Amino acid sequence: MTIYRSRILLFVLALLGAGIAAGASAQYWPDAKECSDINPFTERECISRRVEEKERILANVYGEALAEVRRQYAEFGDRDNRLDPRNFVQAQEDWKRYVDSNCLSTGAYGGGNSPWISERVTACHEYEIDRRIELLRKMANGSYGL
Repeated sequence: MTIYRSRILLFVLALLGAGIAAGASAQYWPDAKECSDINPFTERECISRRVEEKERILANVYGEALAEVRRQYAEFGDRDNRLDPRNFVQAQEDWKRYVDSNCLSTGAYGGGNSPWISERVTACHEYEIDRRIELLRKMANGSYGL
């Protein structure tokens, strides 16, 4: 394995480890080991498939969390309009814009060649998606803030 690939793998594993340390409990296919020690093009495809699956999971969990927000708003909204589901929808849109902007700028930081920057951007997206899934799962199941 080249020094370049070793650095990328360590970076991705560090981000994944940070997600696990932050309480990310979900398992996704393919896991980090399945996407390592293969040629760079196949590795990128493998990681891209994993991130796409996480984005599908995020969309599903978002729907579940939104349903819970709507339920709580129906129950408590007359006392606190901050529960308005429109705020939640706006927050999700803002989060997406933040992640895109933040990952693009931090991924490009330090330069390097285009594939290396793309891998850092993808690793950042994956890390943020993992964190968001965990948050939305807690909101959906009512355990957030307990």
